[in-house]
Amino acid sequence: MLFKRIVLITLLCLAVPAFLRAADEVEKIETEVAVHVAPIKKATLRAYVAGYGSVEAQPAGPKTAAAGARISSPLAGALAETLSQEGQHVEKGAVLFRLDNRLATAQAAKARHALAFAQQNLERQTALLKVEGTSRRALQEAEAQVASATAELEAARALLD
Repeated sequence: MLFKRIVLITLLCLAVPAFLRAADEVEKIETEVAVHVAPIKKATLRAYVAGYGSVEAQPAGPKTAAAGARISSPLAGALAETLSQEGQHVEKGAVLFRLDNRLATAQAAKARHALAFAQQNLERQTALLKVEGTSRRALQEAEAQVASATAELEAARALLD
């Protein structure tokens, strides 16, 4: 038993210095770092701020006009054309932008076709009623379809104006 303890202590005495030498070698490793060198240039730094919310112009004062105006469209849509520039003086009622009206044009064409179909259906139901080939209710439904299609066409035309 004593012999085992002496062997263990001897092994520890030999292992600890070897371990410490290995740790010193790990610490002595030098790393290489790539460095890019460039000449110094004098320049103006520009800062941009991103913000959320609304920016409002200075309101009119007793001796000054308003610094800006709020411009809006009664309809939502994509801009097709800009007819003015920032800072340009414009008169009241001048057209500043044009909205893309392709969707409104398509809606008007769809409404025209729906009205034509409803009118054909009404004519057919009227002719069938004369020979008792349809009911009065079917004729009334055809009349309601014509009225609805007419209203849709007027709404689509209003969007185009």
